[in-house]
Amino acid sequence: MKVAFFLVLVGMILVGILANRSFMKKLISIFSVYWFRFAFSFFVLFLLNVGLGFVGIFVPINIASAVVLTVLGFPGFVMVISLAIFL
Repeated sequence: MKVAFFLVLVGMILVGILANRSFMKKLISIFSVYWFRFAFSFFVLFLLNVGLGFVGIFVPINIASAVVLTVLGFPGFVMVISLAIFL
């Protein structure tokens, strides 16, 4: 984990040095959107786990389901719910 964080940090520094300002703004904007989606997907998974836990359906809160929700959006939401119900 430390190596991955270090590589991301070094990559961002190199991009910052080599790229122009408009490219850097665009890169940070894209990164911030996906970071927000990733954090929000954990919040949605938590709400689903609490809400559906009352009826006996437990939704797993892990990295894989958060990435699915982040990348796919609503279809990922439906997939996670259907897997929780049918499995």
